[in-house]
Amino acid sequence: MVITCKRSACGFFSMAKKGSAHFEIIISFILFVSFTLFLVLSLEPTKQDLLEESILYGVADTFFADIKTNVSSVLLFVNKSGETVCSSSNDFAACLPSEFSNSVPISSVKQNKPCTYYLYSSNEFASQSLGLCTTENKQYSLGYIERQEVISNKTLNIFKKEYYDNYAASKNSFGVPEVVDFAVIIEGTDFNMTKTIPDETQVISGVYRKSVIYANGSIINRDFIIKVWWLTLYMRVYF
Repeated sequence: MVITCKRSACGFFSMAKKGSAHFEIIISFILFVSFTLFLVLSLEPTKQDLLEESILYGVADTFFADIKTNVSSVLLFVNKSGETVCSSSNDFAACLPSEFSNSVPISSVKQNKPCTYYLYSSNEFASQSLGLCTTENKQYSLGYIERQEVISNKTLNIFKKEYYDNYAASKNSFGVPEVVDFAVIIEGTDFNMTKTIPDETQVISGVYRKSVIYANGSIINRDFIIKVWWLTLYMRVYF
């Protein structure tokens, strides 16, 4: 069966179909744009978040660069003459090999077992009066000398004092912008450089594990928590 129509009626029907197709394209485009914006806003960090994270990384990098120090360690074996055996109370324990006498004036000695000692050197230690190990007949032997960078506990406490005595200078030292506050806490210790954080602000923080050297010669791994947050006046300002 064939359906015929007048030209005017068929023309109207054709235009209606074209208009409907255009409307569907517009609706599809709007839905696509809306979905894309939703994904961007939901999954991508804002400019403010990126700025806060970059400030955190900058503070952490500068902080650790300013508090690091070098420490050297070497295994020292003292060869006692005769039949005398070294003991834990031996006076001969604390001696400095001639290889170190001129270059490393600051040292700390830890005993591992009789006649065997770990010799540490760092500016972190107080000066010790160590006699020279006997060079005649080479009455000592050295192991491999190891050097490493660690965090100075002495410098940490200097920076802590500045943090509370002159906070503005402390912020300037670590490149912290005027509109941002920061804090440093060492987990598991009483060390903290911190201020009161407003409830309504967003805090960005990072945890960094570092080796800290102390005046007694011990080197301990510590977790540093560094926080940055915007001052309330400037909070959530987008650039």
